[in-house]
Amino acid sequence: MKYVISLSIMVYFILYIILVLNLTDRSKVIKYSFIVFMLVLITSLFFINEIVMDYLISIVIRYIYFPTFSSILACVIISIILFLINIIREDINDTLRIINYTFASFIIIAYIIFLSLNINVNSFNNLYSENSLLCIRYISRTSIIWLIINNGYRFYNRLIKKGE
Repeated sequence: MKYVISLSIMVYFILYIILVLNLTDRSKVIKYSFIVFMLVLITSLFFINEIVMDYLISIVIRYIYFPTFSSILACVIISIILFLINIIREDINDTLRIINYTFASFIIIAYIIFLSLNINVNSFNNLYSENSLLCIRYISRTSIIWLIINNGYRFYNRLIKKGE
């Protein structure tokens, strides 16, 4: 127990020193060292505590294969909001606009098909039956692919801008 307390105090002071140095110098080296330190801390959390890693993996697998209705509803609401933002805002890049429009349209159309099936969402047997399971899996997987492509595109643009 003494080691845990002393280790947590050391981590606190390291973070505090990085904050103070960053306030005075505003150096990129300090910022990147802080990012590396946090990544090492998070990685050690995953490797030391296997329950955390198992829990996160089970959540991801459950979302991919058997998503809940509330998560599907959240995906649809986020898709509609992003769809409207995509239409209203003029400063969005054309490529990003096409990506957002396409994936939001796929999700909204899949949800309309899901609604036309007249599924009782309170019954697990009805929700996870043949056609409804296909629809909710399609929505969850499309949202994951959309997230990956969107972040990949933004990361690619940042790399291009740093190269110039």
